[in-house]
Amino acid sequence: SGGAKGADASWNRVLAKYDVPVVNYLTKGMGKKYDSKKLGKNSIRRDLSEKDLYSLGHIVDKANRTLQRPISDKNLKIFLRNAHQIKEANSVFAIGEIVTNKSGKDAHLNGRTVDGGTGWGVQMALDKGLQKVFVFDQKQNSWFKWNRDANAFTPILEAPKLTRNPALIGTRTLRDSGKQAIKDVAEKTFGIAP
Repeated sequence: SGGAKGADASWNRVLAKYDVPVVNYLTKGMGKKYDSKKLGKNSIRRDLSEKDLYSLGHIVDKANRTLQRPISDKNLKIFLRNAHQIKEANSVFAIGEIVTNKSGKDAHLNGRTVDGGTGWGVQMALDKGLQKVFVFDQKQNSWFKWNRDANAFTPILEAPKLTRNPALIGTRTLRDSGKQAIKDVAEKTFGIAP
């Protein structure tokens, strides 16, 4: 996780109820806002040095070949932090919104990418070739899984089960449906919270 407010914090809090540790990758500036008490008792802090952070710039560049989005200096550090999360992950569980409203030269991105910063992490996972990339779309109120054959996200009938070493990411603008989706994943994986 990235230890940010919204989905990142919710993943931490929900999994803390099951005594499942969540590693939070933090940049120098983000570390000041990090509060392990708000994230859960099993939250693990992983500070990234400037050298560590920028070592994965090539992963951000590769993701942007597909996304073709502007990168500000502020956002670059967040995207680099996302790259560290994805580099260490075997799967991705994201809360966000799948892009469906592009037209013209960007129409090919519909159903294939995710909005906002979450979309960067998801794209990095796809570029890495991860087979298990799940997105809960808050607008559509449904779970989706990347389907390589369809080259798009396709709906799945129920919440997915966590795998070993997942990247748990998502929007800072977490809705009630997104909070419930995180709880559903935890319950599917571990049962009802103690």
